[in-house]
Amino acid sequence: MPTEHAVRRPLQSGRMRVYRQARQGCSDESIHSGSRAMRKQSGGSKQNVDMEHLAAMLHRIAEGAFTVDAQKRITFFNRAAERITGFSAKDAIGQPCRDVFRADVCGERCILDEVQETGRSVTDRRVTIVDRNGRSLALCVNAGALKDTSGRYVGGIETFRDVSTEEELRRKIEKS
Repeated sequence: MPTEHAVRRPLQSGRMRVYRQARQGCSDESIHSGSRAMRKQSGGSKQNVDMEHLAAMLHRIAEGAFTVDAQKRITFFNRAAERITGFSAKDAIGQPCRDVFRADVCGERCILDEVQETGRSVTDRRVTIVDRNGRSLALCVNAGALKDTSGRYVGGIETFRDVSTEEELRRKIEKS
């Protein structure tokens, strides 16, 4: 369902003009890729600015976030994802997500496949990954499908946070 939001645009006088625009949430085709990939696809500078703004926001959140294309190759990887996994965005972008995350759900239980097949988002799914240094980490994952304006699946987005400490404390409490 579309939601309405305000968009502020500067005027030559230095004042701001507010426009109302309808948005379809995360189903914009442009969200499926990082700002560099979007600049290649888009000829419109407004869309480039929007993608750069979106990328800047995603880099500032505490949760790891990444996007993939329809073939599950990473197209965006934020700074928190770098910190949690040990992989740089430079190393991760272009790689299949299963090669970077090496999660227990990769393959037959792939969360992104589930999202694509069911059309429903996944929230608070617990998974285990292996970071770049070979350590197992427990993550809490949220995922959603990214679709173009005609409703065609073009990729997915996942956010995640490290819950390893919480899981360890839970196991200690259960043992006592």
